[in-house]
Amino acid sequence: LLLSVENSIERARWEELAVGSLAETLAPGPDSIEIEPTEMTLSGDLRAGSYSLLRDRTGLAAIVVDGQIFVNWNRAHGSISLNHLDPVTSLPVRLAFNRRICEEVERASSSDQSLAVFLIVLDHFKDVNDRFGHRTGDSVLRSVAAGLREGIRSYDFAARFGGDEFGLICAGCTPDNIHLPVKRLRDAHSRRLSASGPLAGLVTLSIGAAVLRTVDAACSPEVIVEQADLCLYRAKRAGRNTSFVVELDPFGLPVSPSRELERTERDPAASAAK
Repeated sequence: LLLSVENSIERARWEELAVGSLAETLAPGPDSIEIEPTEMTLSGDLRAGSYSLLRDRTGLAAIVVDGQIFVNWNRAHGSISLNHLDPVTSLPVRLAFNRRICEEVERASSSDQSLAVFLIVLDHFKDVNDRFGHRTGDSVLRSVAAGLREGIRSYDFAARFGGDEFGLICAGCTPDNIHLPVKRLRDAHSRRLSASGPLAGLVTLSIGAAVLRTVDAACSPEVIVEQADLCLYRAKRAGRNTSFVVELDPFGLPVSPSRELERTERDPAASAAK
């Protein structure tokens, strides 16, 4: 992935990421596959020693030699996809999001970086399923997922929580520039649905965001997500199709009341129905 990133700033960010940290986000948990360690002795051209074969139900999954694990990617990829990718959108699921935000909080606290978390809901998504069917609804979800990928940087992390809700983690996003990712997301969403005929303008986005200028190691990732969720609730109560943001101190407590980040046309679907 690093080789495909042309932006020098993003390349530098990727180079700072520890492989172990990425593995925690992408690899299945310890209970995801069943393994059977088997002690064997090396022979032939290999030096004498012992190694373990890790097998799952489909065959050889990995070999452990002197504390290093060599994974059979062809075997492991299926388990990773099954456990960590949403089958409709191909975005990571909430389990992966929860792991990644813990990594980002730890990284931000040790490197004195800012951090922002966004929760995004598709307005009136139930109406889309009811009027056009779940097949169209899945198409809308895939379009939104594509818009998320298009609107974020390569090292940001987007996930589908389930239903009509998505999560996004943006490292290095400050209270001063938090409007930029929101604008990119909305622009990408509009482009994706602009050619969708009756769906154009029907499915809007409500966004709640929590941003920390600096992060303390004692800050709870759950508190950050909770604050973003409160902002999302305010956005929906304000008429949907808008964004609210709250700035948090290093421990996750609000510095000031949440504020509306932008002015948009409120609830165009509801207005059209009147």
